[in-house]
Amino acid sequence: MKVIVLGGAGDMGSQTVETLARRPDVRQITIADRNVAGAEALARRLAGVGPEIVVRPMDARNPADVVEAMRGHDVAASALGPFYRFESPLVRAAIEAGVDYVSICDDWIAAKQVVEELDAPARQHGRRIVIGLGTSPGLSNLAAAYLAR
Repeated sequence: MKVIVLGGAGDMGSQTVETLARRPDVRQITIADRNVAGAEALARRLAGVGPEIVVRPMDARNPADVVEAMRGHDVAASALGPFYRFESPLVRAAIEAGVDYVSICDDWIAAKQVVEELDAPARQHGRRIVIGLGTSPGLSNLAAAYLAR
């Protein structure tokens, strides 16, 4: 699996990168961040741990750049905030790029907007979108939905 971590050089994103680097099913991790120096330092620290690690400078304010960065990956994992500004555009970019999307979005207004506006387009394009994984009730909601099924 190829995963791009948006905001991957930040506090939470770097933890995501480190966790993914230990997964045997992950063959490549792309650290997408405007903090290129931080991303490169993280990539050097994890060199040889597991999968190939690629650094991709990315400006989240540029939708075309985000879509291009996501293309070719299986999953986009986001730790990029502030979520009220970036969550919906990132989900839109994932749908356009043809990748599944997970995030640690802890902003209920941003999460509600994604569910209300982007659930149907995501389903129409066969994309899975899972948000709110950085907070409770996010994880508990996911567990409850799983158990309910």
